[in-house]
Amino acid sequence: MPGMIVAPQPAAVEAGARVLAAGGNAVDAAVTAAFVQTVLDPQMCGIGGYALLTMQRAGDAAPIAMDAPALAGARVTPDMWVDHIIGPNPDGWGYFLEGKVNDAGYTSICTPGTVKALAAMLDRWGTISWADAIAP
Repeated sequence: MPGMIVAPQPAAVEAGARVLAAGGNAVDAAVTAAFVQTVLDPQMCGIGGYALLTMQRAGDAAPIAMDAPALAGARVTPDMWVDHIIGPNPDGWGYFLEGKVNDAGYTSICTPGTVKALAAMLDRWGTISWADAIAP
């Protein structure tokens, strides 16, 4: 079985390895492992957020990337946050806001892109069914 599965949770690695051992390809294994990971550690890798999927297919000159952001609702505008800014987050990811309104509560909710991206990858490059990928 050529291939390698990397994930924080051993059960996700094992699920992906089983897919490879059964004849699935790297995308099948990655999608399966990702769903197991979301169940075991949803705060670090959940279906309710952002996904960036990258791969390099053998024989292709360029890598493939799929950006699946968690999008803010249609009524959200940049100016609605201006009066709440405390300052930039030192890690470079966004800003600290009063009351953490961008981090918790109804104003922080986004439409997740993860499930759609995983489904698109499986549909385009996978060999197993959606039902099989999410079964473990």
